[in-house]
Amino acid sequence: MYGLIFSLILLALAASPTAIAQSTFPAPGQPPAQKTSGWGFDLKAEDKSVRPGDNFFLYANGSYIRNIEIPADRTSFGLLTNMNELSEATMHRLLEDELAQPGPTPAEQKVVAFYKAFMDEERVEAIGTGPLKVDLDRVRAIKSLSDMSRFMGSSGSGFGSSILRMEVIADSEDTTRYILELSQSGLGLPGRQYYLKPELAATKQKYEAHVARILELAGWPDATQLAARVVAFETQLATVSWSDEEDRDARKTYHPVSLKELEKAAPGVDIVGFLDAASFGGERRFDIKESSAIRGLAETFAKTPLDTLKAWEAFHVTAQASDLLPQRFVEAEFEFRGRVLHGQPTLEPRWNRAIEAEDRRLGEAVGQIYVAHSFHPESKRQMEELVANLKAAFHDRLEHASWMSETTRAEALKKLDTMSVGIGYPSRWKTYDFDVSSTDLYGDVKRSIAWSHAQSVLRLHQPVDREAWELLPQSGGSEYDPSINRITFPAANLQFPFFDQNADPAINYGAIGVVIGHEITHGFDDQGRQIDSGGLLRDWWTAEDARKFKVQAERLSEQYSAFEPLPGVHVKGALTLGEDLADTGGMALALDAYHRSLGGAPAPVLDGTTGDQRFFLSCAQVWAGKTREESLRRQLTNNPHPPGEQRVNGEVRNLDAWYAAFDVKPGDKLYISPEDRVHIW
Repeated sequence: MYGLIFSLILLALAASPTAIAQSTFPAPGQPPAQKTSGWGFDLKAEDKSVRPGDNFFLYANGSYIRNIEIPADRTSFGLLTNMNELSEATMHRLLEDELAQPGPTPAEQKVVAFYKAFMDEERVEAIGTGPLKVDLDRVRAIKSLSDMSRFMGSSGSGFGSSILRMEVIADSEDTTRYILELSQSGLGLPGRQYYLKPELAATKQKYEAHVARILELAGWPDATQLAARVVAFETQLATVSWSDEEDRDARKTYHPVSLKELEKAAPGVDIVGFLDAASFGGERRFDIKESSAIRGLAETFAKTPLDTLKAWEAFHVTAQASDLLPQRFVEAEFEFRGRVLHGQPTLEPRWNRAIEAEDRRLGEAVGQIYVAHSFHPESKRQMEELVANLKAAFHDRLEHASWMSETTRAEALKKLDTMSVGIGYPSRWKTYDFDVSSTDLYGDVKRSIAWSHAQSVLRLHQPVDREAWELLPQSGGSEYDPSINRITFPAANLQFPFFDQNADPAINYGAIGVVIGHEITHGFDDQGRQIDSGGLLRDWWTAEDARKFKVQAERLSEQYSAFEPLPGVHVKGALTLGEDLADTGGMALALDAYHRSLGGAPAPVLDGTTGDQRFFLSCAQVWAGKTREESLRRQLTNNPHPPGEQRVNGEVRNLDAWYAAFDVKPGDKLYISPEDRVHIW
């Protein structure tokens, strides 16, 4: 099934700087001024030379953007990236403090040991490629396609690649239990477009050179020749893989099959050997995510020479392990992943990469330390109040939606009323039951991967865990999980620019309030509406309601497809539709909830701004920032989220209140006539 998680990815992306005064917003890595205006918005960030109706994003943020210099070790910078940097800096300080006096719990001791191991660059250099040789020797020992099938199956618990990705997910036919999902995989570039689009041919050529370089470092023979064959193999995989647009269809991506049906769907792959090596040998029921693609992937695999497949595995094993190896491996991987794909000039400091690795391997153990030192209970209380007001606002809108039938309305209200909320951190922490040594970084990571995979194997035949979190408390993001009908907001998300305990209510409703509304309405967007309150894949809309919804959704898709962030490169409205629906609906709900919070009293005028103006300015302020062109181009290729400027301009132009708040009139570039504005919720 598509989209177990609809994530709000925190990207503050490019704009065209045209502005004037110096903003008081923070520089990279610096905490924000707590009261830039006294109520939570930096008036000096505005560019008053831009009409709000022509480009609201630049009107609100232009002066700040004009003065941003993206740090050399970053692909973008803005208020959200600064928020994430502050969380990382907090963890850096806490970890350094823990080094001096490790905490008493096993979790704290493992976090410290892993950090020591990662930071001990001298030891990593001295150990060299010995640990990698053990893994590459396993690749060298492969003698047949059956052996290769088994190696691919084992890659879930170690380093390596596979044409089939395995994931234990809630079963769409019965969300009290799990099912093993198999989906398309095997690509080293960010998406299939990188192999197939002529305008990305230069990047693909650089990727081939990168594959050759990594194979050379690994000591693999005939690196240049085999690199060309590896990329040709991946190109064939990309050709038969589904597009990103197809892959987000909840109904199209659910195909329960038996073991015999799975074997028939993947001719040429030793499925039994694959599953045995993955410790899933006893399974007899599976979900195939991309039904027609799996056959094409398997047929491509079966006709590819074994030497090519072995070089493909050697490349992926080495690339995945590169950050644990001597600096020449780190720099080779960064040269392509950082400089070529993102335009990032320099590598992040080692401590940054250590914290990122900690999050991947011991995430909730790190989260416990973060929450203990950085999360205030008052933030949770205020968030609970915001969520309650947002849900009440949506309840009212659902009750009065004139286009919705009573049958659909009843199901929609049931889904909203049963939607649960996670704020700050999970109710139960993970226990990382594997050894962590301060002198064995490579082994620490391998044990972590093996443990994580073993947890998936154990989970498969347990009841669905409705308390588990996918996001980490220290991560900047939020999510809606349709399988358990829950919205989640981690602790690190509850800080400026999303949330400020001391800000004017309009600011919080315009920032975190829109995020809350965004996640709530994901349960009712073009994919979420296909899943009922119990997480089952079920069409609970009447045909006429679905038709009316589709008309509005297609109009919104067309609006976003008209945006052109880079010359000749447009937003893909069909790909970003789910996020665009959630943004537009979330903003409408948040504005209603803000008005509700006033209790009938008029909003005060602060520094000449009305309550509604502050709300919309806050919506725009969240996304203040810019990015490098290479990274923006990558986002526009296959990311389901539009860039920040287009998010802001796209969502405000469909709300009538925005036109009134900023006197937007016909002739302004963002103006849409009332009859053409998209009003779904």
